[in-house]
Amino acid sequence: MVEKVAKILLVDDEEFNTRILALALTSYQVEVAMSGAEALRLATEFQPDLVLLDIGLPDIDGYEVCKQLKQDHELRRTQVIFLTGMTGQRVVADCFKAGAVDYIAKPFGLHEVQSRVQTHIGLKLAHDQLRAKNAFLAATVREQQLNIGLARQILRLIDRAAPRHITLNDQASLFVQTLVWPCHQEGGDHLRVKAGVGRTRFSLKDQSGHSVGCVLRSIATDLLDNALLAQDENQPLAESVGRLNESLCRSGFFNGDEFCTALMAELDHVSLRLDLVAAGHPPVILIRQGRAVFLPEDGENQRNLPLAFMAEAEFKAASCQLRLGDRLLILSDGLHQFGRGEDEPPRGQGELLGELNGLLTERPGLDLARLLPAFLARLGGGFSVDALQSCNPSGDDLSLIGLEIESLGFDSSLTLVPAEFAGLDPLIEAALERLGPEMEAAGLACSPEEARLAISEAILNAYKHGNRRQRELTIDLAWRLGNDFCLAVTDQGPGFDFRRLPDPTNSARLAAGSGRGLFMLRRAVDWLDWRLAGRRIVMSWRRQEALPPELTRAGQWRLSRLPDLWARERGAERGPHQEG
Repeated sequence: MVEKVAKILLVDDEEFNTRILALALTSYQVEVAMSGAEALRLATEFQPDLVLLDIGLPDIDGYEVCKQLKQDHELRRTQVIFLTGMTGQRVVADCFKAGAVDYIAKPFGLHEVQSRVQTHIGLKLAHDQLRAKNAFLAATVREQQLNIGLARQILRLIDRAAPRHITLNDQASLFVQTLVWPCHQEGGDHLRVKAGVGRTRFSLKDQSGHSVGCVLRSIATDLLDNALLAQDENQPLAESVGRLNESLCRSGFFNGDEFCTALMAELDHVSLRLDLVAAGHPPVILIRQGRAVFLPEDGENQRNLPLAFMAEAEFKAASCQLRLGDRLLILSDGLHQFGRGEDEPPRGQGELLGELNGLLTERPGLDLARLLPAFLARLGGGFSVDALQSCNPSGDDLSLIGLEIESLGFDSSLTLVPAEFAGLDPLIEAALERLGPEMEAAGLACSPEEARLAISEAILNAYKHGNRRQRELTIDLAWRLGNDFCLAVTDQGPGFDFRRLPDPTNSARLAAGSGRGLFMLRRAVDWLDWRLAGRRIVMSWRRQEALPPELTRAGQWRLSRLPDLWARERGAERGPHQEG
């Protein structure tokens, strides 16, 4: 690589001085200016590394030349050394005030000039190299961050968003709340909730370290986990974990002291039996009748090695029989340090459980959705859960899976017969008059406009597409208040394939006259599902004391950002729900 030759601009109205200096600085690329104006012009063209500048110039004095150089974005890092016959402390002070790095008095010795120039040229080139390396490093970091962002998108695609409600059987539903707050973008925590036929599997995994490879190993781990589960969905949990561990050990993705802790569990929908394997992971917490305990309750410590630690490791599963009202917390080890100072030791298992039982005693009757933020605030010393959306103040990832087995039954119901109303508008108003006070008393986090839109659209869909505008067919509403406020709207029609709803944002359907209502409805609720072969739509809204919407509805549009597409569907010449 050719070494750069430094460039020097000599500025002096005495030709003798410039000739002597040029002869003394032959190892540099030198240009000469005889006036201040010429110096500024040449500096712009020449881009010198250093300027040897006389003060007493015929047009613009050296102070002003130096100030203008320092105001130029391209020249502000150029080193300036004043050469002058003026003396006194005031002159020296004015030189440095103008932006110079050094001062040489006339008459000068050539060895002194050479030495000062060499020193400042060396500093300038060193600074330039450092800036170039910093710029390269910054570009590399930006590229890595983009790659990390892409990797995290791939991981989310693999694991998918956890369903908020899972129907277990005719009597029970499972409420699910998942939280992941990395302390670094490349944090190692990742979780998955996968509802299958007759059972649901949960996993919370933590890759060792906080490096770029954490996200890549997370992707590899869950890809292997998915592949092994697809090969044999009926394999016992302990054997499934063992196969995953062996595959990871032989994959080459983990080297040296790299490993993965995991809590993997499986819930049978009919029997409500829970099997779980803790591979180097904190135990599961069961909350039953206002008391929290670790699983297994019999005190037997089911210790297993972490994943990717030893290929021949055997894994043992613990089991627990769950029932209606039971709540489960699967926590990452970051919760043990959350709210503690850097010099404080993490909480022990008993202390963590004590904090939770203290909260259950102080605030009995909290459902899981409101218990979780209260528990996190307690551990964090009152730290606002809202603040975690932008900043995780701890030194580790904070992640958890919260589960509660709820009754599937509804507390209240209302049957509407369109033939008994003058039109759909009065029918919908009757539904809102009944539902409104109960939703308001529940303290829902949605706005009245969101609730009205969702209820109106569900009823309109049941009438138009379900009952095919047959006014004598009923529209049944049923609701309950649990972790969420859940509302079911059921029609009497033949049903439809709800998995093939058209996407109104598709360019081919932008001019279509229908299909926008259900699209907007999904953005007016926290969760939505179709049941009874498409005859029933079930939707839910979270309560204000639960986690903020950015954590539960991340990335979804708010209604204020949506165009009034609904008006296009119903037609500008008719009322919003008038029969036609």
